[in-house]
Amino acid sequence: MNCDEYRECAAADVDGVLGAAAEEARKHLEGCAACRAERGRQLAVRNLLRTRDLHPATPLGLRTRVLAALTESDTASRRPWWPPALRWSAVAAVGVAAILTIVVWNRQEAFVALVREYDRAANGSLALGLRTASRQDLEAYYREHGGEGIPLHVVDLSPAGFRLVGGTMADVRGRRARLSVYSDGQYTIVCDYRLAESFPFHLPANGEPVFFARGGASFCARRIGDEVCLLVTRMPMEIFRGKFAGGAESG
Repeated sequence: MNCDEYRECAAADVDGVLGAAAEEARKHLEGCAACRAERGRQLAVRNLLRTRDLHPATPLGLRTRVLAALTESDTASRRPWWPPALRWSAVAAVGVAAILTIVVWNRQEAFVALVREYDRAANGSLALGLRTASRQDLEAYYREHGGEGIPLHVVDLSPAGFRLVGGTMADVRGRRARLSVYSDGQYTIVCDYRLAESFPFHLPANGEPVFFARGGASFCARRIGDEVCLLVTRMPMEIFRGKFAGGAESG
């Protein structure tokens, strides 16, 4: 056996399936350092493939719930009076739970992405499409650059002591968002004014503000007709609530 012949069967040698040629391969390896190195490389690849977990991680507890559901469905299948459609109801419930977990995670991630845009605005690295203190001028900017389906209103935060700094259009997790930036000299607020149908969860139709925290930031969401005014800041929640529990005025 020469080097070319051995390299063609090195994988089979590592797997122990050379059969009658195994002895000939062994003798060749005794006198060939290059082929011994090739065998070592093949062995390392095989061991990696056998030991590495190539499957994506499942949500915590999902495997146990699926196995329990399958066990229950198998027991139920031996009961002639149990309708077949119900045998898989538990499995379906587990599937729905997994989907809901993914949906909730996606909702969380959407807010975290907005926090990143807020931090850029707060440290001055968010490039504003228009710097202005005029809501009318900023609405005209959104009208020109926002495209169809983008709300034009600019919320008035001056009753809470925040002046308008400007605004821009940004891509936030696959959607075109219009971000208005405000400041009181100490804290920054970013307003994401969007259509209610695209908001991740239900808000009171009466416009009552809803406060929550995501990604270390404070949020205030308020429904105004078919639109939602979403404010994000790193202002402490107790101060934030004190300033905006009464809501904000839209233009």
